[in-house]
Amino acid sequence: MILSPSSTNRLCIYSFYDAQGIVDEYVFHCLREMQHHVSEIAFVSNGKLEPLSRESVLEMGIQIIERPNEGFDTWAYRQTLREYGWPRLTNYDEIILMNSTIVGPIDSFDAMFATMSAKDLDFWGITVHYGDAYDPWGKIELGFIPKHLQSYFLAIRKHMVGSEAFQNYWADMPTVTSYEEAVSYHEVIFTRHFEEQGFAWEAYVQTDDLEPLTSYPLMFLPQVMLEEKRCPIFKRKSFLLTMEEMGGANYGDLNRQLQDALKRLHFDTQPLIRHLIRSADQTTLRNALGAYYLVPGTQLSDHSNADAPRYLVRARIEDSYTAALFASYLPDVYQYADVHIVTASKEIQQYFMEGENASLSVYLCESSSTFLPDLEDIPAEYPWVCYLGFADPFVDTSRRLPHLEYFRFMLDSLLGSKEQVLNYVASDTIPSHYGLLMPVSAVHHAYKQTAIDVWQKDYAQVKALLQATGVQVAIPEFANPYAPIGASFWIRRDILEQLKKTQLLKAGQSCHSDRVILQALPFLLQRFGTLCAQVSSVEVAQYYLNMLASEVFSQPQLEAQKKYTSAFKCEFYLDTGTGYNAEEVLIRTVSAPDASLSVQCCTPAQVKSIRFDPDIGYSLICRNARAFHNGRSVVLIPLNGIRNEDVDIFLTNDPQYHIEGPFAEGDTLSIQLESVQRLDRYDFLPINEYRTTYAEPLNDTLKELNDRYVRLSPAIQSRIVQKALHFLSRVMRYLRR
Repeated sequence: MILSPSSTNRLCIYSFYDAQGIVDEYVFHCLREMQHHVSEIAFVSNGKLEPLSRESVLEMGIQIIERPNEGFDTWAYRQTLREYGWPRLTNYDEIILMNSTIVGPIDSFDAMFATMSAKDLDFWGITVHYGDAYDPWGKIELGFIPKHLQSYFLAIRKHMVGSEAFQNYWADMPTVTSYEEAVSYHEVIFTRHFEEQGFAWEAYVQTDDLEPLTSYPLMFLPQVMLEEKRCPIFKRKSFLLTMEEMGGANYGDLNRQLQDALKRLHFDTQPLIRHLIRSADQTTLRNALGAYYLVPGTQLSDHSNADAPRYLVRARIEDSYTAALFASYLPDVYQYADVHIVTASKEIQQYFMEGENASLSVYLCESSSTFLPDLEDIPAEYPWVCYLGFADPFVDTSRRLPHLEYFRFMLDSLLGSKEQVLNYVASDTIPSHYGLLMPVSAVHHAYKQTAIDVWQKDYAQVKALLQATGVQVAIPEFANPYAPIGASFWIRRDILEQLKKTQLLKAGQSCHSDRVILQALPFLLQRFGTLCAQVSSVEVAQYYLNMLASEVFSQPQLEAQKKYTSAFKCEFYLDTGTGYNAEEVLIRTVSAPDASLSVQCCTPAQVKSIRFDPDIGYSLICRNARAFHNGRSVVLIPLNGIRNEDVDIFLTNDPQYHIEGPFAEGDTLSIQLESVQRLDRYDFLPINEYRTTYAEPLNDTLKELNDRYVRLSPAIQSRIVQKALHFLSRVMRYLRR
């Protein structure tokens, strides 16, 4: 069916989700561009919209359908199709099923709709995923991922909409309770299903030449897709990928590649960045936007302003060692900044007043339990202020030298030279959405693990402090913030003013330590719409990199990493009646120094069952795994693992256990693993000798799951058994060592 480019009657069903019900500008940009090509948009929100967003959508002449957050976009489409009814739907020439996981268009959708309207097709999409020869979740009817149009955008023409095959497809759609089911029951099978029914399809962006490189060009080749293939959109998730999710497809700079390509294409990323700052947690933001910036320390960058205004450096100094260290930096600091010394010591006051300098002021004041009062009376004329607390609230030691060495490292990072400072605060080297700059995290002495350990200890206090100040951003327990350790940082004037208007000063002075307040700062700045960055000069970074490499690649470290890991990210997914989902999950980061693991959670509400993921991103061997519900032993089933006596082997990077409930609010679930090891995934051995030993236990496990918890067809069971046997050789090689 070929469409007329000028008189096509289209309906767009746009599926949207935001935890706070806020529709950000990047979504409005997409909707405005779509309105040029469709007659009607049904904005389907999985959850209630906040009033301002709702009003803004309605002002565009777009109808809103609000529904419970159930079934992901798949069931949002299904419900909307049913509400419209097939007689009404067949009046449209084309129906577009589209969701808010994409960003764009980069320019417009004009070329895309003009090109695809001229093609004789029954349905089409923007991009293709080339599939994989396995089923990662054991839920795909085919037993593998076929080549398919990606479901973030599917256009279905009138002939197909009116067909019995299409209407039955949605009528027979299984219940979707998880992301894995949404993909397995709809996205990966839709294209193949209707192709087998005789319907013709095509993707707008032709990427067959990229198939030998990756099955997922849109995600893993963003630069090629945008600049060479002229793809009009990109996935929001492309901004957020972790190293584990890149899976070796890149050495870690996919986010930068995407952002560089968008900059060359003159696409404004600020609306998306504002959305991410509002909605994402600290770890996600670091992955998406980067948190480290290196600048030249001996020359100005091309974009630095040599005629920048003067800045302020304010330092709290209470001992002679720190005073002498700071004084050695002053001749250079005087070139670009005024200096305020705050002290309770008359000796320190006299020390700095001996050498008179118009740029130096010394204030004698009472000592304070926190650094916050030192920031209250900053004069208004300084656009950036460097505060030096010279406190070390993280590491305790009876000797001063480790502290002084960190302070020297901190001063080299923040005040190494005039050129370095101007490259920080008087150029566009560091994007404007960073309002606080701190030294990079130290890795010498006891600092290398300190920030993570302290966050685990202080999480409850930090969260309570932030709630008391009205901060409503994600504060996940596993995502330790990059706090300005040592209470030393550059802060932009407007951010400092916002900080003064909060209740943090009052709340902080009443009962919280510097350590707690410092860890709260990144979240508070996030509420202001800005972030913290770690900074250094290139010269300091060279020493830092050598130190870090020596630490990471030393033989003892390699031996320890080869066998065990010191920390596991454990997740408890709670089924409260709508299946497992990313919104109802408890996360615990626990150490396993002797390879044994013990972790527990308290259920916040009535829970039908719990899925326990002992680690993320690794295959595991777990021995003697046990579960206790309020102290009583309960059955712990390996959902996607192989059990042989007391050993559970997980040949997936997302190992999962199942614990059947019910659990009442406040119940405790404890998990104990006598030992847990990550597998070496790269060695192979012939599998025939292990077939008898492991095929039978695997089949027994599948039968138990089939009987008690999930329904797997014999074909799927067979495929899972074959896949597991092919990977068992890796396990055997590892166990033989």
